[in-house]
Amino acid sequence: MKLATGLVFAALALGAAAAITDQNIFLVGDETMAKSDGISGCHGWGEYLQDYMNATVVNKAIAGSSAKSYWADNHFNEVASLLKKNDIVIIEFGHHDNITDLENFPRYLNSGILTMVYSGAVIIISSPTPLKKWKRNSNKGPYEGTYVVDTEPTQAFVAGSEQAVKMNSYSTVFVDHLRSMVRHMDVFLLYRDQEYTNSFFCNDEIHLSDKGAQLASEYFVEALVCSDLSPGYYGLKKNLPYSAQCRDIED
Repeated sequence: MKLATGLVFAALALGAAAAITDQNIFLVGDETMAKSDGISGCHGWGEYLQDYMNATVVNKAIAGSSAKSYWADNHFNEVASLLKKNDIVIIEFGHHDNITDLENFPRYLNSGILTMVYSGAVIIISSPTPLKKWKRNSNKGPYEGTYVVDTEPTQAFVAGSEQAVKMNSYSTVFVDHLRSMVRHMDVFLLYRDQEYTNSFFCNDEIHLSDKGAQLASEYFVEALVCSDLSPGYYGLKKNLPYSAQCRDIED
């Protein structure tokens, strides 16, 4: 599965022919992306994204927010007012959205997208980070019975994120952050242990530790690089070492 739509790929490939200057990357999400409060010891992966970017990262993620609350509290409009052509917005929600209101999740994302789309910015919808939930591998073979990440609690929001992109395929792309992270975490669970993988989280099953936030940032960038879109367009630094690992993500 490719992580981006063909129409947007074609548009961005053309746009990347010219150098982009004064580009900002705005982050919209919850505490798994937001800046640390400096008290809890928890961190958001957005804190470390600048390490991979030439463009300037502007973190507008808000702890505890959902797609619904970010819309209701007018934060999408606030971000939209700051955008200019060729800026990038990365939107990632799901942890605080209500599973009983799942049918409205892509609608809230779509409402946010529509506030931004006429700015000329490129909008990335990212699937949420995984929870600290493990299950036994039921696949027949040598790894049967080993622990893997349980993605079932977040899969519905992955689908909702993809649906929002389909509503706006001319201006929006999907990056599967969850899949990129799970791919690595399953390896850690297999070859390290649960205790090591638990250390990626802080206090509960959602919040990320400093280590977890750093890895989540790295694995988001990996997913973006593996989308086959132009790294230059996205403000990424050149020569990021992920091309050899993309095949499994795209299967």
